[in-house]
Amino acid sequence: MGRTRGIADTDADLPRRNPLQKTVEPFEGPIDLTLPEPVTLADFAASASEIGGRRIERVVVDDEKWVADADTVTVH
Repeated sequence: MGRTRGIADTDADLPRRNPLQKTVEPFEGPIDLTLPEPVTLADFAASASEIGGRRIERVVVDDEKWVADADTVTVH
């Protein structure tokens, strides 16, 4: 009876390679990682709304109100 090769056997035969390793030349010099304009919490809310499929909005609450409301909130 012959031996059947399974997935694990096939994977073991594959050469190990780092998928992040590229065959490009390294870049020398400064790199600018900043965006053309700042990302705001409203931008995050808009993205979350789009991804989640429901409206999520940014709400600004006064510090004193937030502290006062924190005492009345119960977490389930």
